[in-house]
Amino acid sequence: MTDQPNILIIMSDEHGPMWSSAYGHPFVQTPNMERLAAQGATFDAAYCNAPLCVPSRLSFMTGRHVSDARGWDNAVPLPSDAPT
Repeated sequence: MTDQPNILIIMSDEHGPMWSSAYGHPFVQTPNMERLAAQGATFDAAYCNAPLCVPSRLSFMTGRHVSDARGWDNAVPLPSDAPT
């Protein structure tokens, strides 16, 4: 059996890259995010399936389109039977 890599995905809600020292902001200091970006991978041209945060994360976690995952707005929880 081969070793599988450890993958950690951080989704920072309402925290645009323009407000991070990792992306060059002169005053806002985010040293931990800067270190994670320097030692890992960043997604600088990512797209989401929905303009709302919860449906977008629901789509990401299930691998399904928002309409298939039944996530229409921010009040919809992840169904307990949804495969992730």
